[in-house]
Amino acid sequence: MNGTLKRTVWICALGGICVSGGGTMVFPFLSFYLLELGATQDNVELWTSLASSATFLMGAIVLPIWGALSDRMGQKKMILRASASLALAFFLASIVTTPLQFIGVRMFQGFSFGYFPICQSLLSSLAGSHAAEAISVLMAGRSAGSVLGPFLGGTFAHFFGMRVSFLVGGMGYILCTLLILFFIKQPPKKAAAKQVGIVESFHILSKNAAFVRIMSLMVVNQAATILINPIFSLYVAELTGDLADADLISGVIVGAVGISGVIAAPFWGRLCTRRGVMTGTLWAFAGSAVTFFMQWAAPNIWLFAAGQLLFGIFVVGGTITLTAGVNECTDGAMRGSAFGLLATSMNIGNFIGPLMGGLCADTFGLASAFFLGGAILLLTTVWIWFRQRTLAA
Repeated sequence: MNGTLKRTVWICALGGICVSGGGTMVFPFLSFYLLELGATQDNVELWTSLASSATFLMGAIVLPIWGALSDRMGQKKMILRASASLALAFFLASIVTTPLQFIGVRMFQGFSFGYFPICQSLLSSLAGSHAAEAISVLMAGRSAGSVLGPFLGGTFAHFFGMRVSFLVGGMGYILCTLLILFFIKQPPKKAAAKQVGIVESFHILSKNAAFVRIMSLMVVNQAATILINPIFSLYVAELTGDLADADLISGVIVGAVGISGVIAAPFWGRLCTRRGVMTGTLWAFAGSAVTFFMQWAAPNIWLFAAGQLLFGIFVVGGTITLTAGVNECTDGAMRGSAFGLLATSMNIGNFIGPLMGGLCADTFGLASAFFLGGAILLLTTVWIWFRQRTLAA
């Protein structure tokens, strides 16, 4: 990668730390904020579910539109729109006074999504054959933010209150906006590039079988990845026999998973460049399946934590390899639309996964959710392997 590309990659990654960190600063503590705003112990779970779902559902609706507009208006403008709007959303969240107002702000936050898919589109356009490596650095920044966010959010919330956490998160988004504004240049459009309308680009991509497969795999990857979220702390408590410290132990384990993802991200980028996207995807899904079964069978918290640490290495690989695959199967004039639709696939997985995990755990016990995740990923791995064999024959 040349000097200009490296600078763009690292600025996008630094901005990604701010964006991911801002979101995860407050997400684990939404219930506490809603109680402060007037929710009761009897209905706070409902308000929290609405606050979470409203953001992801709104994001799933608008992300393809923002991606398509980035193809027409330029990625830099749309990245600035996303980061500046997120800053506004967080400042508004710091001044709301009722749970209903907060739901409205969370919907606006989902409306503001788009930083990561449009950055992926930008880096894909600039990096060419090195797209996987560039995107892996961006994903490392995202993982780093997800590690720092809960720690900073918990600290600020404990000492200064949740409103200050939202203000600090908003300042992080402003920093991201300034980084993009002053240090990123929008690449010039190629003269030969054909301008494709938004509806037309969606129609063309829907007929692209390779892209539809990638979208489907992203839904599976994301749903399987987070289906354990609703019961994670409960399962930790079951393994340790200590409900009082379950949240603390869970936080330490999740932080370690994020760190392993940061460390592993560049490996997956290099693997895609050298061995191909589908080989990287096969390894990532196979590793995720094995580590899910490790967690299901773990007899104690130490082996469970080891399985989670290894899981962090492979789960980031699934996201990176599938994202890199978009660059290989789509036209540059529709790259923003493609990454917007891919982000919608992730949000659909985010919506489906916890519902599947919670229902499975409630019916068959907590450990069954880990078995379900492993089984889904294993079946997907077998499908990818057979498809590779068929194409190679």
